[in-house]
Amino acid sequence: MKELIILPNSEADNSRTDELLDAYSARKGIEFKRYDYHIEQDGRLVAGIMAWSLGPDVHIDSLAVDESARRQGLGAALLAHVEEVARQQGCTTASVDTFSHQAPDYYPKQGYKVIFRYPLDDGSERIYFSKRL
Repeated sequence: MKELIILPNSEADNSRTDELLDAYSARKGIEFKRYDYHIEQDGRLVAGIMAWSLGPDVHIDSLAVDESARRQGLGAALLAHVEEVARQQGCTTASVDTFSHQAPDYYPKQGYKVIFRYPLDDGSERIYFSKRL
């Protein structure tokens, strides 16, 4: 067996990796879709969401709101937008995971239910949520 050389990805490498996933999924009859959006205020990005679906579940990969723009409903608006677009594309569930030191109370307020909690060695948890769309 040849020696493996593992390298960090560039943006181009990420795109090629996505293409590999797209090709494999297409052979299985499943389309990989991205749902990436952001909100700008005064020409500055203050909130963003990155999500994807592979079949009937849209998975929220990242949701972030700048400290200066929190408590304005921006995260909730982005989340609702992705859920609606995904629903229109045939998704029936949404999923997300977070850590106990991030946003464990946020997602239940948006209608998500805890699916399971995974304890980590430092005493924190990774928490997985799901929601019917």
